[in-house]
Amino acid sequence: MLESRNRLFSFPKMTEKKRKIKPWLKWLLTGVVVCILVAAVAIYYIFTETYSDTAALKQDFTLNARDLIKDFQQNDSLPTENMLKRSFWLKGLLPNKNLLIPR
Repeated sequence: MLESRNRLFSFPKMTEKKRKIKPWLKWLLTGVVVCILVAAVAIYYIFTETYSDTAALKQDFTLNARDLIKDFQQNDSLPTENMLKRSFWLKGLLPNKNLLIPR
């Protein structure tokens, strides 16, 4: 009768070793998987974001590049205040981008 009980409740022998993943390796793999998931969600959000069409926007005024440079050379704060949060067309070429940077 004792043998029949042992057959019903068979436990692994103490000499057999189970393969265990080391705790630091488990944490490392979990962290890598979480980082990949966060990156995938961020990339999906960035690539599927919709933008308004800038061609459909109405511009408040049109400027010539030479007039813009002249305004900034005379007084750099006045053109900045006039153009802040406004849309405008800039026609012409700027000869040097450093002309608009105050020194």
